[in-house]
Amino acid sequence: PGGGQKLGVLAFSSFRMSDVADFLALMSLPASQIANVSEVAVNGGAPLGTGQSDVLLAIEIGLIAAPGAEIVVYDAPFSTSSASFQALFNRMINDGVTVITNSWNYCEDQTTAADAQSVDSILAAAAAAGITVLNATGDDGGACNDGSPNTIAVPADSPNATAVGGSSPDVGPAFTYLGETWWDGSTHLPPDGQGGFGVSRFFARPSYQNSLIGAATR
Repeated sequence: PGGGQKLGVLAFSSFRMSDVADFLALMSLPASQIANVSEVAVNGGAPLGTGQSDVLLAIEIGLIAAPGAEIVVYDAPFSTSSASFQALFNRMINDGVTVITNSWNYCEDQTTAADAQSVDSILAAAAAAGITVLNATGDDGGACNDGSPNTIAVPADSPNATAVGGSSPDVGPAFTYLGETWWDGSTHLPPDGQGGFGVSRFFARPSYQNSLIGAATR
């Protein structure tokens, strides 16, 4: 599966290809799959940083779920504005990716409506071109990663892409999949994260959410 698909991984960290090779060996996957993985540096690229684990996770899931897909990591220096995201999204769209996955974000209270809307306009173009865009909602529940309550993240707030929150799988004997629920680690000892949630301060509720929520915004 995955043949003919080009998965673009948005990143603000580089990664070590040797770690990908180690993963393939650990999972007894064909070593030749590493040829499906490549990297594109945008605006000079990003150094190897603490976010490399997120990059590797995206690569590893792609290798397992879509072993025939081309997986391209697009990385750039990070800034708390749309500039970095715009450059990466635009490059991936221009390069003909079919799926974009993004686990990075910043918070709506760190920016302006115009900034968030500039990202959304690019994602609207991606949607019109048939490109699937998946943006993580974060790991802090109703607080964004800057700790602000009742705040959601950019670009997961975009109505023109899919916002993906964390979930906890329920696994039976022999790793049988039994379903999953919203990830809520607030009652764990010690407490850990939660799948991000909340309403946008910038975007009106899209029509596809009319029957799901009562809030006036996305």
